[in-house]
Amino acid sequence: MYDTILNSGDGSEQSVFQSNLSVEAKIERARTELLDLSARNRLLNVPRFSKSAKTIDIVDEQSSEIFRILVTEGKAMTFLAGAKGREPKDGDAAEELIELALPDDDERDDSGRLVRHGDTKLQTRMTPNALQKRLLDLHFDARTLEEEQGVNILYLGLGTLKWIDPNNAENIRYAPLILVPVALERGSAAERFKLRARSEDFASNLSLEAFLDRIHKIRMPDFEASDDFSFERYAEQVAAAVSIKPDWSVQPNDIVLGFFSFAKFLMYRDLDPNLWPKDAKFTDRPLITSLVSNGFSRTDDLLPDDARIDEHISPNEMTHIVDADSSQTIAIHEARRGRDLVIQGPPGTGKSQTIANIIASAVADGKTVLFVAEKMAALEVVKRRLDQAGVGDACLELHSNKANKRAFLAELQHVWELGAPKGEPADALDRRLVEARNSLNAHPARLHQVYRPYQLSPYQVMGHLSRLRRLGMPPSDIELADSISWTPEFRERIVAILSELAQRIEDIGLPSQHAWHGVGVTGITPLDLERLTKRLSDASSDLSKLTASMGDVTDVLHREPTASISGFKDDLALAERVASCPAGQPAEALANPVWKTSLQDIANVIRGGAEFQRLSEQVRAQMLDEAWETDPQPLVTSFRRLPKSFPQSGFATLAQLDNLLPRFLNAAASLKTMLGVNASATLGSIGRLVTIGERVADAPDASPDAFVAAVWERGLDQASDLAEAVATYRQVRTDISGKIADQAWDIDLVPTRTAVAMHGHKFLKFLSGDWRKAKALLKTVMSETPPAETVRLLDLLQKGKEARSVIKDGDSLGRAAFGADWRGERSDPKPLESLVLWMRSLRGVGAEARMIASRLTDKSSVAARCEHVRTLLEETRRLLLSLWSDLGDGTGALFPNAIGPDEIVLTQAVAVIKEIAGADRAFSPLVRTLPDDAGGRIAAIERLAAAQARRSSIDASADLGRAAFGGLWKDSLSEWQELSVICDWISRNGDIRLLVTRVADRVGVAEKARQAAAQGEAFATTMSEILQFLKADLDVLFGTSDVAGAPLSQIGAKLFRWIENEEQLSKFAAYNGRAGDAANMGVGALVERLEDGRISPSDIIPHFEMAFYEAILRRQHTQDPELARFDGEVHGRLVGEFASLDRSRMSLSRLEVVRAHHRKIPSISGIGPVGVLRAEMARRRGHMPIRQLMQRASPAIQALKPVFMMSPLSIAQFLPPGVLDFDLLVMDEASQIQPVDALGAVARAKQVVVVGDERQLPPTKFFSKMTSGATEEDDDQEGAQVSDIESILGLFSARGLPERMLRWHYRSRHQSLIAVSNSQFYDSKLFIVPSPYTQEAGMGLRFHHVPGGVFEDGVNKVEAKVVAEAIIRHALHSPHLSLGVAAFSIKQRREIQDQLELLRRLNPQTEEFFHSHPHEPFFVKNLENVQGDERDVMLISVAYAKNAQGYMGMRFGPLGAEGGERRLNVLISRAKRRCEVYASITDEDIDLERGKGKGVFAFKLFLHYARTGRLSMSQRSDRAMESVFEEQVMAALQERGYQVHPQVGIAGFFIDLAVADDAVPGRYLIGIECDGASYHDSRSARDRDRLRQAVLEDHGWTIHRIWSSDWFQRPKAELDRLIAAIEQAKMNALSGADHTHASSRAVPVEVVTIERATVTEIGLQPVSTDGGGSNLYEEASLKPNIVGELHEAPTGTLVKLIKETVEVEGPVHRDEVVTRIRTAWGLQRAGSRIDAHVGNAIRVAVNSGEILRSGDFLLWPGAIVRMRDRNMVTASGLRRIEMIPPMEIDEGLTSIIETSFGATEDEAVNAIARGLGFRATSSQLRDLIVSRIELLKEQGTLQVRDGMLTLGATTAPA
Repeated sequence: MYDTILNSGDGSEQSVFQSNLSVEAKIERARTELLDLSARNRLLNVPRFSKSAKTIDIVDEQSSEIFRILVTEGKAMTFLAGAKGREPKDGDAAEELIELALPDDDERDDSGRLVRHGDTKLQTRMTPNALQKRLLDLHFDARTLEEEQGVNILYLGLGTLKWIDPNNAENIRYAPLILVPVALERGSAAERFKLRARSEDFASNLSLEAFLDRIHKIRMPDFEASDDFSFERYAEQVAAAVSIKPDWSVQPNDIVLGFFSFAKFLMYRDLDPNLWPKDAKFTDRPLITSLVSNGFSRTDDLLPDDARIDEHISPNEMTHIVDADSSQTIAIHEARRGRDLVIQGPPGTGKSQTIANIIASAVADGKTVLFVAEKMAALEVVKRRLDQAGVGDACLELHSNKANKRAFLAELQHVWELGAPKGEPADALDRRLVEARNSLNAHPARLHQVYRPYQLSPYQVMGHLSRLRRLGMPPSDIELADSISWTPEFRERIVAILSELAQRIEDIGLPSQHAWHGVGVTGITPLDLERLTKRLSDASSDLSKLTASMGDVTDVLHREPTASISGFKDDLALAERVASCPAGQPAEALANPVWKTSLQDIANVIRGGAEFQRLSEQVRAQMLDEAWETDPQPLVTSFRRLPKSFPQSGFATLAQLDNLLPRFLNAAASLKTMLGVNASATLGSIGRLVTIGERVADAPDASPDAFVAAVWERGLDQASDLAEAVATYRQVRTDISGKIADQAWDIDLVPTRTAVAMHGHKFLKFLSGDWRKAKALLKTVMSETPPAETVRLLDLLQKGKEARSVIKDGDSLGRAAFGADWRGERSDPKPLESLVLWMRSLRGVGAEARMIASRLTDKSSVAARCEHVRTLLEETRRLLLSLWSDLGDGTGALFPNAIGPDEIVLTQAVAVIKEIAGADRAFSPLVRTLPDDAGGRIAAIERLAAAQARRSSIDASADLGRAAFGGLWKDSLSEWQELSVICDWISRNGDIRLLVTRVADRVGVAEKARQAAAQGEAFATTMSEILQFLKADLDVLFGTSDVAGAPLSQIGAKLFRWIENEEQLSKFAAYNGRAGDAANMGVGALVERLEDGRISPSDIIPHFEMAFYEAILRRQHTQDPELARFDGEVHGRLVGEFASLDRSRMSLSRLEVVRAHHRKIPSISGIGPVGVLRAEMARRRGHMPIRQLMQRASPAIQALKPVFMMSPLSIAQFLPPGVLDFDLLVMDEASQIQPVDALGAVARAKQVVVVGDERQLPPTKFFSKMTSGATEEDDDQEGAQVSDIESILGLFSARGLPERMLRWHYRSRHQSLIAVSNSQFYDSKLFIVPSPYTQEAGMGLRFHHVPGGVFEDGVNKVEAKVVAEAIIRHALHSPHLSLGVAAFSIKQRREIQDQLELLRRLNPQTEEFFHSHPHEPFFVKNLENVQGDERDVMLISVAYAKNAQGYMGMRFGPLGAEGGERRLNVLISRAKRRCEVYASITDEDIDLERGKGKGVFAFKLFLHYARTGRLSMSQRSDRAMESVFEEQVMAALQERGYQVHPQVGIAGFFIDLAVADDAVPGRYLIGIECDGASYHDSRSARDRDRLRQAVLEDHGWTIHRIWSSDWFQRPKAELDRLIAAIEQAKMNALSGADHTHASSRAVPVEVVTIERATVTEIGLQPVSTDGGGSNLYEEASLKPNIVGELHEAPTGTLVKLIKETVEVEGPVHRDEVVTRIRTAWGLQRAGSRIDAHVGNAIRVAVNSGEILRSGDFLLWPGAIVRMRDRNMVTASGLRRIEMIPPMEIDEGLTSIIETSFGATEDEAVNAIARGLGFRATSSQLRDLIVSRIELLKEQGTLQVRDGMLTLGATTAPA
């Protein structure tokens, strides 16, 4: 039963996770496979004194002493051999390696054995050789395992439990009790090994505890790794626990050194569903269910692989702390978007920098991250990148080997002590970066934009133009306007037709010299030609007749003969003008010189007469004849004071006011004199005067002194209360008169009234002493009455007493206010009340009325006078209001400074109104009908004035009129229309005025001219028909556009020549047809130059191309002017600026990450998880285990360290189930993690990013072999079968998780190092950087054949020795390069180690090398362990060879198994600079018929390539050149004698042109990068303009950039610049200046330091419990403008004060608001009237939305509620419990709990009380806070978790 291996491992993952079981069942099945309780588990069955097992048994020592020395005292121990010199027994040969023996140890007794147990020597039974070999194996294996798994598994087992298998008594097992983690150390190969305890805690045997509990129901004693641990006591407790088993026993001094691991057991325990919270089952989490069962559903699509990332990702979204190429950037972006993702990262593609960027982006977004990798190197390289970027403080390394409690706490404290990071915001930089990036992206986009329809880009066009210029073609001056619309097919047709035209011209000669040149007919028959000849002859005859007719007309008009038909039109027009002269004008007047000297004056007189005629008619229609004699100016002046819209009715109003105003002003003046009051002459002032008079008339009869008393100014309410008290007192006196004796007024009867009210109605009232006393007292002051009546009378008496008290207290006020009417208690209340009432009526009048009333006695005459003035006032106001309305907007002009009728100064208005009324009276008799408004009046008067002015002007021009018109002039009665016609003709025909007098028959000459013109039109029509038939070009023939404009002499000559050469027309017509076709296709300009000989027929095609490409380029420049403005130097500076900005953005990204981390660092408090953590830091010893600290303080730890870097084992070891969640899980090297190992990590995450390579190693059994009972014979068995779902990477991929692949390969400094992997495993998808070196020593792949090697017992010793010698040579000659050695098997690896050990002792000077390169230390590993490592140089030992008999077996270990090619892929892709393969066989020795499998095939291919392939793959790629432009550059260089290769590279990355170095064969001088297709196809500006060149230069290239636009514009200068760069590179190469060792990485590492603020907190400071800084309560200070009493204050004023108070103090109780306002008025208390008045104002403010209300508490809208300290407040009410706003307590609770990541209820109550300013927590305050806690729990705002209050799910910060 116990020997049964429970976890068979035969494809279990596939069978479990692909089954139809439920999620829970699958998890349980997978979990069970982790539990190994079989005898193969070393923790249950450790081998004893085994020659093959990797253990060392310690003998004759005491466990307790060893524990003291190693653990308690921390000393190192060494080993002693025990059997030196004995003969080896059979089978012991493997244990002997004489050369490895250490020197003698002198500390021995005579028998050769140790006798003291207290020293530092550990005794063994092994020979020195065997001991040293075993120690060496343990040392290397332990280091390898720790690097692979991140966990130390080398332990010293102290004590064992000897147990017996009950099924087989012969099976005796030994299980260790206590395991001490140890390390084997030595300084050099010549030193002995030392054993030292590690800093991790020692542990008990967990597997043994589980085994005993599950199988035997035996419970082991409790174990705690404390400082007080006693090994003896623990051994005794174990012995007692197993005492029920008689055959079992504890062996306390059994001691063994070996490999032990709890990993699988811890993972098994971690996946126990019972350990997870019931409300947080990990099997219900989406990631778990999708991974295990449901699969991942596709959501929104990923960005396409060929997407231009700059269009999708802005710089502020690229929180990159290290460089990222486009493939990395997209993966980072998808991860940041929250996508679950698989990132396939082939070897050397920058997985670690991608992960670093993903982690940094998550931290910047405030997320928590769990970074998981089994291999410690994977975690360390990412941590190193984060540290170098300055953001490593956010990371917590919790690999098992870094889990020291003190260091753990010190690291957390270090984060707490970090100062705030300094730096500027990134907004401005982002804007500049976007602008630069967009500008850079715009250049290749515009340069390679293919324009339609001609399908050419500017880059192609410039390439063709460069070609033509190299052929010697000059710039073209031919415009091909339609070329931009030509398709490529159309362009080919043009080339064909131009070639044909060239041939025809050679036949007919130059078309420009042909007789029929200018004729466009394209074909003619002989008959058409005959008819054409007849028409030409007739046209010639008609031309002669036309010439004679035109000459007759020109002779009469005294003009030269006309040259053309169109020219005769001027002669015809002249004749027509002569005939148009008016017949009535006398000749003498027509010839009068005044028409020449005074034409404009004559025209003005005529226009003035016409205007006078029009105006006089209008005046007579509206006005009487008397108006002509009236002066209109005064009337216009008066009426213009009114607006034009002033109505006719308004003039009546003005007349009434003209009559009323003087009487009104006189009456008002009389009243003013009577009252003695000063009043202005305005309606408002006079109205106030009347009001004062009326108030004075109504004044009561009172003492004059009372009227003028100063008390009335502010004491009206007090005087009113005093009058009211007098009335009350007098009334009470009347009501109780005769019922209560007067002496009662002086007796305190309040207790008596109380006794009567309480006992008077009771039956046994006589039993009350109070009643009896009251009754006795009442008998002295009143007769006996019923109790109710008694109470009523006593209440009246008390009321009277209170009124009398008021009267007494207000005596001085009464005398001042009421004068003689005041007589104290004896005052008559009616005069007092009348005076108070009258005083109240004076509001708005002021003290003036009181003063007048005090001195006036005849109030009746005042009343009569006021009534008279009031009547006149109202009438005047009515008329002025009417006038004001009529004036509209014109009131300001008539009544300046008056804003209304009441402000008009009446004394000024009287004069204005009188003036306008007088003008009205003068105007009315002059018109037939009055206009409707003032504007009409003004217009009529202005017309009259204009007419009078015109008549005077006509009379003054009489002499001029008679001279120009003779008898037609009749002064103002002239016929102005007739005179206007004559004047108009002369003004238009003044040039022929005298000619007309010399032509006798004016009408006759016009008729002859018309006839000649008709003949000309007929000839032009005939000739046009002939030319139209010939399709002639008139411009070519005659230089005009029509026949009428052609010279008649040229027409005659052309007719003669055509008639003479009629037979030559047919050939010319055929030529015209093809030329027309060419012209129709848009190349007419080229045809023209063919015709006139400027272009020879043989040059037509180059000329066409030059013109075409120039036209296209001009069009492209017009469409995009930036093409023409491009300047390479400026663009180069922009590239540099972008590169600088991009690097600066990375620096700012680092700052953003650090800031985001710092913002999350919790403030120091003493409660909750933060308090737990701070208390733990303060301890000097006895720290709680890390797992327990995680349980209690995980939120605080996670805030300090949002990134946990762990292995699957450390997750199970340190993270309690269900305690921590992570926003993001990143798994590296996921192809090597088994699914079940990763479940614990996935269960704690919300998002997952899985990074790995499915083409690299699957999970291996190497780790389990080391910790199981396997022997060395099992080491090199066939590799595990690799199934489709073998790793967590494979499982995620199979479940449909979207994938991204990293494509840029950085690692290999020579492409031969990755060539086989790229072609065989990655389908040539990697972008491999070409190397400039082709045969340089020390670079690339090299093959070393090792002759004589024999493969026996799994090793090739000859080859191992050769490899060891190569290692020493490297250490001696290339110590600056890191080195790694990989063997194909574990045995070969050990053989190499042993051989190297001997050589190291012989070459001690090499020891420094073996301890150098801390980040890339030297290693010797087998292929199972090499994944994730990279070194400058790799040595590969194949080992496989023929056996001693010469037979070559075809078994190649794991390579021959399924998936073996993946192991090979890992092995051959580790080198950065050089890979050297050592093998005793070649590829020719491998028979693929016998050795099957992809791995064997790939192995044979690799050996073949290593043996026969050239070191450089930088050969011509046979790729076609990308452009004509690059061909021109290449041709230009070849003409200068350079050897140039195009498209250098093998995959993805190609150099456009490379110049070879003749002087140094095997390398390129320089690489030339153009802005062609590769430049355009880059996915981002960063790739194109920074990373590409940086990577190439880092690989040794010298890069020269050529901008096509610069080359096109300045080819000679650019060529010279290029040649200068080549020659400089050649000089550098010859001098060795550039022969430096290239960096080991594509982008050099920059160690960044983040500047931080000064740190003031050092170490542990006293902590506070208020959850934050002090926030004192601020009380509002109101300073109102007090006018009147508070209860009468305007509501608006109170609302303003309420808002001021709430804005400062909100939330605040409404009673406190009332108190603030009452205090501002100086009142000690607020009565019901004040409370109600302020309460009403509060309702108004709330209803208007200006403040908010919650119960009795008022809040300011939008204000943040904060908990405030009331310790210093002055208002005592603020410290009352009921005055504390509940929302303030709620906010304090959530803030404190959020800050401290939780708190117990008592901690929260005390923290809130202190935060509110209470030194002690009263029961009432506690109850209040607890009630709020309960309410918040009900609402889900708070929750209880593990006995601690935490924020609920809806409240927890994101």
